[in-house]
Amino acid sequence: MFYFDKFKKIRLSQKLTQKKIAMQLGKSLKTIQRWESGATEPSQREIEYLATALSVSVSRISDIKEKNSSDSFIESILPLSFSDFLAKSDMAKYEIFLKQRNSLFINHLTINENKVRINELNLINDTAPYLMVIKDSSLRIKRVNNLFNILLLNNSRESFFGKKFSDIWRSRNQWKELEELEEKVLIEKIKVENETISFKYPDGSDRRGKVTITPIYDENNNIKELLTTIFDFTEEFIIKKKLEELVLLLNYLDYGIIINKLLPHEHNIYVNRSIENIFNLSKDIIVKDLNFLQKIIHPDDLNNLTEFMNSDASILKCRICLPNNQIKWIKYIYRTVNINSCDYFFNIFQDITEEMSNKDLCRFIAKNLDNLPHGVLIVHPITYEYLYVNEAASTITGYSTEELYANGHKFWRENLIDKDSLDVFKWAAQEFDRGSSETKYYPVKYDILRKDKTVCTICGTLKISRYNDIDYRVLTFADVTKSNIGYDTNNQ
Repeated sequence: MFYFDKFKKIRLSQKLTQKKIAMQLGKSLKTIQRWESGATEPSQREIEYLATALSVSVSRISDIKEKNSSDSFIESILPLSFSDFLAKSDMAKYEIFLKQRNSLFINHLTINENKVRINELNLINDTAPYLMVIKDSSLRIKRVNNLFNILLLNNSRESFFGKKFSDIWRSRNQWKELEELEEKVLIEKIKVENETISFKYPDGSDRRGKVTITPIYDENNNIKELLTTIFDFTEEFIIKKKLEELVLLLNYLDYGIIINKLLPHEHNIYVNRSIENIFNLSKDIIVKDLNFLQKIIHPDDLNNLTEFMNSDASILKCRICLPNNQIKWIKYIYRTVNINSCDYFFNIFQDITEEMSNKDLCRFIAKNLDNLPHGVLIVHPITYEYLYVNEAASTITGYSTEELYANGHKFWRENLIDKDSLDVFKWAAQEFDRGSSETKYYPVKYDILRKDKTVCTICGTLKISRYNDIDYRVLTFADVTKSNIGYDTNNQ
């Protein structure tokens, strides 16, 4: 008797779906549902299959007594227990099968009269992630495993026994490469192992797989059967092709990329080509030397690198010393990604030497502008925010540079200009707007209200300065409160 209620309870506790059980046993989902509801009852062999799928004893889900010889026989063939075999990944199962294939074939030949053990061997093949078919010497199907039955024979294998592939699939090219290899084995009496072939599923989808064809001989040394296994690696092949494309694209990035991992030991698993241009070192050196960065970093930045590696920060800007005594600035971006419980470390490098040189130049210019006696304001043409304010502008207006940055040029026009000078300022602005960017304007004198409400007379010039196709406005002005002489800031 099958204990359908106990079976359901164990299945749910192991978080196994009915669909997965159906796939393992080569049954339809409806069949599993009927068994589980008690509407129908599986046979003894099917109960044994169900127990194996759940990794429990037969007595847990039925009143069938245990057969101790079964596990010991399977474990004599496999290098591990059958339950452990079932728990392995598809690729791991296939690798085990390849290693133990000879034992499986020998046992297949020597126990033909022992139906119980033949069933056990069938169970091994029926839970394996490869397509398996046994054909006679005329290439007619004698037996197939579950995966072959489900994917290619619409779950009705018995009706296809005794037929050739060409009888089932009319398309001549569907299994052309496999049939050519089978003919080769029959003629040359040699074994074909791990050959890559292309084939098609009944739905017309293109597949790729590794095929092994082993001839089985009779007592007269004639081939009586061919045992063929195909490991379908189409998904892996597609992923590999996409990975190759990705790697090719990564080599064209301006960013240098190094990916490494700690397990089973710390090592670099990928280095793109751009890394050579940044560090002037060959990929081979960088792949082998995990500490190459510590060896070439500028001595003044070594402590920064050490602190960076021991912190949660993800971006560091530092200098490196190259073999030709050249110094480069790099941006180092560090990310950790966990994939399948394994940590991968992404190290991304960008050459920012030009950017840092421009910043150094800007700092140099700003330092000199801060030492000028007249104010300088650089205005964005659309937002009217201040992009640069020097110290003299703060001294003349009485507002701090922070306040001027925060308020922008609209504040200057609406709050700083003395009401008696508004007409002069508006006239100058209109004349400026009518002129071209090449026009040079001489000073316009007007009064402003300082922060302390005192009046200050300034002589200012507004002109356009084009950079990267944007016309920035540059306002320069001097405090001429104590002088009646006009001050041409363009000549400074």
